[in-house]
Amino acid sequence: MKSPDPKWWKEQRILVTGADGFIGSRVLGLLGDLGLGRPGNIRQYSLPDGDLRSASDARWAVRGSDVVLHLAADVGGAGYSEKHAADQYRNCSAIDLAVLEAAREAGATRVVILSCAAAYPASAASPRVESAMFDGPPSDSQLGYGLAKRNGLSLAMLYTRQYGISMSGVVAGQAYGPGDHFDDTAQIVASTIRQCSSAAGALDVAGDGSAVHDFVYVDDVVRGVLLAAEHLAPGTFANVGSGVETSERTLVELIVELTGYKGSVTFIGKKSTDGSRQSLDISKASRELGYEPQTALRDGLEKTIEWHRRNVRM
Repeated sequence: MKSPDPKWWKEQRILVTGADGFIGSRVLGLLGDLGLGRPGNIRQYSLPDGDLRSASDARWAVRGSDVVLHLAADVGGAGYSEKHAADQYRNCSAIDLAVLEAAREAGATRVVILSCAAAYPASAASPRVESAMFDGPPSDSQLGYGLAKRNGLSLAMLYTRQYGISMSGVVAGQAYGPGDHFDDTAQIVASTIRQCSSAAGALDVAGDGSAVHDFVYVDDVVRGVLLAAEHLAPGTFANVGSGVETSERTLVELIVELTGYKGSVTFIGKKSTDGSRQSLDISKASRELGYEPQTALRDGLEKTIEWHRRNVRM
């Protein structure tokens, strides 16, 4: 896998939105670990700093930035997305509109916006290729979030076309890893680790376990975002994932093994027919960015479980 170029990053004034979030915090960590940027040239912006749905707050956040890594969003697991479809669509859309317009006004030279696999049509063949993004509606269970994250990609493309500003998108698989959210909004990896680590004697998993995802370790996503900022053509987007299909049943069984969980496991619900295969084709990212995932699922889960044991009080 190609590494981010320290020389390129040290010449930039960098803004990371959603900096206190799961992926945003790891972006800041990797920038620091790799010696990227210069002291004082990496700005972070998160919810305590203001509301990025507001045009004035977005302008304040973006001011003076060359590179904007736009990661802020209203996020949650599938259950959260299904219950808050309108909220997620409204919030994510408002954030993206305000931040990208602020970046244009401020004269930012490079913007990367983070999207996700939920943006793809439910009917798209798996592994999903970038050319299929607009061929149908996203999964009904993640409709609001999926549409908003797709619109973010469209917005970047249109800003590039009309204004000539260099905006690109990264479509990430289902990210997991240390620092993930283990609360009630957690996605399946964090949710299952939390339940297997609790004193409860039964693990109930929604669905029949047949749904397939692209589970990608968070640091691989972060490297993909940084490489996209350096190399991805303006007005385009690329998938960043593990490139591996993993069923929810396989995932749960692996977490049970690695946590030493001894309770019962029950899959509750019917087989999903709505976007139940969501792996990503990462050949474009490999070809154009030099991206290759570095962390296998077992290794990534071991790191995540260990982080959870050390940092999350049950």
